[in-house]
Amino acid sequence: RLDVAELLDDHEEMERWTEEVGSPFHRRVLENLRKNPQGRRIRLPFRRAKQKHSACLPTSLASALAATGVHIEADAMAAEVTYGGTPAWAAAEWLEKRGQAARFFIVNSDIAANLIHNGIPFVLTLTEDDSAHAVAAVGLDEAAGTLLIHDPAQQRLSACLLKEVQRNEGPLGPVGLAVVSPETAPLLDILLANADSGVAAAFQHWQKAQDTDGPAAARQVVDELARQHPLHAGTRCLQAIQACQEGRNSEALAGLQKLLDEFPNSPFVRRSLLSACASVGNLALMRQVLGDVMERAVLPGIDSAQEWCHPPATYVCQYADHLRLSAASRQKSRALLNSLIDRQGACAEAWRVLGDLLWQEHDRNGSLLSYRLASCLESHNEHYALAYQTALRACGREEAGLTWLSSRVHKLGASPRASGPWISWIGALESCGHPERALAACQEALEQHSGSPELLAFATSFLARMGHWEQSETQLRRLEAIGHSPFYCEAAVAFHRMRGELDAAIGYGREWSQQFPHSISARMQLLDLIAKRDGARAAADLAKRWSAERPGHDQIEQLYYFRIEGQGESWKKDLLLARRVKRNPEDAWAWLQLAVRRLIDYNRAGKQKREKLHPRIVALLGQCDHTAPQAPATRQAHALWLEFRGFWREAIAAWFEVIDEEPWNFYGYQRAWECCARFDDVERHRVVEQFERFLLNFPGPLSFARSMVLLLADR
Repeated sequence: RLDVAELLDDHEEMERWTEEVGSPFHRRVLENLRKNPQGRRIRLPFRRAKQKHSACLPTSLASALAATGVHIEADAMAAEVTYGGTPAWAAAEWLEKRGQAARFFIVNSDIAANLIHNGIPFVLTLTEDDSAHAVAAVGLDEAAGTLLIHDPAQQRLSACLLKEVQRNEGPLGPVGLAVVSPETAPLLDILLANADSGVAAAFQHWQKAQDTDGPAAARQVVDELARQHPLHAGTRCLQAIQACQEGRNSEALAGLQKLLDEFPNSPFVRRSLLSACASVGNLALMRQVLGDVMERAVLPGIDSAQEWCHPPATYVCQYADHLRLSAASRQKSRALLNSLIDRQGACAEAWRVLGDLLWQEHDRNGSLLSYRLASCLESHNEHYALAYQTALRACGREEAGLTWLSSRVHKLGASPRASGPWISWIGALESCGHPERALAACQEALEQHSGSPELLAFATSFLARMGHWEQSETQLRRLEAIGHSPFYCEAAVAFHRMRGELDAAIGYGREWSQQFPHSISARMQLLDLIAKRDGARAAADLAKRWSAERPGHDQIEQLYYFRIEGQGESWKKDLLLARRVKRNPEDAWAWLQLAVRRLIDYNRAGKQKREKLHPRIVALLGQCDHTAPQAPATRQAHALWLEFRGFWREAIAAWFEVIDEEPWNFYGYQRAWECCARFDDVERHRVVEQFERFLLNFPGPLSFARSMVLLLADR
């Protein structure tokens, strides 16, 4: 009824139903109407349009430009610059190539009113914690004090309070984009003289540099912005985010925390701060941070159509993803996800996390459905698509998974920005043992996306693995000419490593890890290369230095942990693991490592020491059951415990459970075969028959077939 009263401009009914509903937005509107009943209502002649998936920016630009007599096809723009969203800088460049003048600025009430009064509509990007949405500002209601908004995702015109348009956005928003003819550009520049257009433009240049050239190029943009606007909050914000990407976490956290004090309700700053917390790599800390965010009061906003009652979906999903890692908190994770899906059924991230949770609980059908829904809802997301394909393969439906990836290529792969679906499909074909099909797909992808740095980097290593060295080197040289340094370093590492050129590979590996300090893959490959050239001690020393530089970083600690082996300092492993479980009692990986280490000690010990170790092992296995009862590694630990105590038949049964869960893991077959060494030929033959049943039902190529043959033939 309040909505109808607003449409009819019935102030008495609006007053009545505003009190009933308790709407802060409508209370402000009524106050403004009382103060300025004679105010004008300006509505520019925009074109109504409904957006397609992820194309809010092209659609809003088409609607706004129609008010100035310029007609563009939103679909034509989206076909060239939209893939999983539209970078604002790419849309601006697309329009400038077609003779338009584009200007970015930071929107405030005065700037917005002046633009509308001068007949210039603009696109406003509204940032939330888990998304961003572009709408067209096409009018002004002076009496109500509202900016008239055409939202391409809604059926009709909406409004937001003009005085509140900048509230909660933070130091770099809300970002506006005005597009005019070259003749009108001087007037637009005058109107935007006090709109921080230099800062807003630098923000877009920084995003473009991140997307196309990497962090080093982005650093140059930030440095230039700091020279021109050293005290602006937007400058400090970009400096903090850049510091985070360059691995200077303390500086980033301090800067973002200060900004959050200045802009306490800014989704952009809050999201950046949480991202910086995640980059620390401390899962226990991140879980605590997300828990605090979930338990805070609801978020404020300015749009009359906005939901206020629940935390942003992305934080719910991240928190649930952390909770599912431990069996003790998995039910809470499921409850959060079910509640979120109930109110936001189209949240792809929620379906993906639910798929992971159900997979942990061995609900294969439920997991497959969740993965498929996630991939359908965010068709551009490669992680979701590969999760579905991998799950299908594990369920014995390999060709269905490949068909899924192939369908994505045919649907999305023609977009200039869509090299990702090709890479996923080619990689899956290679992994599933179809090199000929993978090579054909790679050739087709290179014909369509010859300028994609991501694809060229992938093709360099893929073609080298296939033995096509000349083609691999050609793609590497193409990538070098494009100049995307991080992708080039990654590809060069793979190319030179496979050629046995360790010095060159290590040089590129160092550069890659320096440019992307948060990349665990870069660090892992560099450690492997150094171990090959300089020995295990040198690799262990480097991993130790990294761990000291990033205290509490779980993944870097794991890199160091596995490099300690063979250095005669195994006590350091125990110390590292003890610190981890103290920091995070739900650290399933650390409990499992401790259990396995004590099991190995038990197997090597004499009777007296075994008696001392027994209660300790029982306690550790209890922690494993508490944190990850259904994990294959926990099953392995229990199987080893049975084996080391001489319960051979029970151990074989336990190892069969491990094999049933992970039929590709040769270790399970090996241990079961060792256990049956005490049996006679008839019983050993029964074990072999069980092996055959596992292997015949195995979905995919048997990479360990040679090892299995040698294992059986040896006895």
